[in-house]
Amino acid sequence: MTKAMDNNFVDENCIFCQISNNLTNNSQLLYEDNNLVIINDIKPAVDQHYLVLPKKHITNIKNMKKEESIQIINNMKTIGENFMKSKGFTDESQLRMGYHWPPFNSISHIHLHLLYPIRQMSWISRVIFKTGSFWFVEINDLIQWLSKR
Repeated sequence: MTKAMDNNFVDENCIFCQISNNLTNNSQLLYEDNNLVIINDIKPAVDQHYLVLPKKHITNIKNMKKEESIQIINNMKTIGENFMKSKGFTDESQLRMGYHWPPFNSISHIHLHLLYPIRQMSWISRVIFKTGSFWFVEINDLIQWLSKR
């Protein structure tokens, strides 16, 4: 079941919709504005592993309309970068920001991974968050891909 909430569609069965729209008591939001929230990843790949979630339910990055997608993705990128800077993480070479391509996304609600420092990744995390793979795309590569659609 979906419902309109502040002009956003929310899937009440989606855990990320529940969290980002404060529909669960377990939410610990680290950042919130009218469109996005940031939370800790429950299975962190590094010490600082966060997720940027839109409040609007968007199933995956491949289902987005071009005009809408570039604006949303750029906003998620800006908020993510600003959040990481506010945490004092300034070594950009140690920051990875990206998305899992469907069907390799664990939850069908887009979410931007913020990982810092990437040198701490285990070998399995290096595989799961491998840039340029069939299953993970860094944010700048995604923006370039979306702009060519």
